[in-house]
Amino acid sequence: HPIVNYLKTKVDKKKIFSITVNCSSFLPKWRHDIDYKKTYSSKKNLGGGALLDLSHELDYFQYIFGQLKINNINYIKANKISPLKINVEDNFLIDGRLKKINFLINVNFFSRYIKREIIIERSNDTIKANLINNVIEIFSKKNNHIKKIRLKKVNTYKEQHIVLSSKLSIKNCCSYEEGLNLLHLIEKIKKR
Repeated sequence: HPIVNYLKTKVDKKKIFSITVNCSSFLPKWRHDIDYKKTYSSKKNLGGGALLDLSHELDYFQYIFGQLKINNINYIKANKISPLKINVEDNFLIDGRLKKINFLINVNFFSRYIKREIIIERSNDTIKANLINNVIEIFSKKNNHIKKIRLKKVNTYKEQHIVLSSKLSIKNCCSYEEGLNLLHLIEKIKKR
């Protein structure tokens, strides 16, 4: 994703003191003409749930800011709170500290207010990255100036399938080992 790559390569991580990741979506609208109650996303025995289905947020968080370990996490809450007819968690909240950076990851699939954003607080500015609209806003300390950076929109899922089904370089895709490490982290989160 262009936003993820921008944050990975252009943002000086030494100045960050807080990161907030928000991802809200509405499961019944994910798949056109398919009853959400019949999908794997809504069934525990098929591996559904917000923690697994929306693990992209954990994945890119680690790619940009560094690997999470269970001892980096102070608080975890994953449960079902919405009226959706599912037998899995529909949200998760992870609060922790990575090196000297406080972080909060807040994810759900019951909201009708769709958003995917990363908010980075630094000593001289705040960065708000919108992964849906591909816009980065930088709010600076001086005169409350807002700098907007618009990045090219891409269909990341389509791009991933093209890369994986061809012999193109997959330098920005996670490796098998990274994917496995993420699954191990998710299992530890579920047990806690």
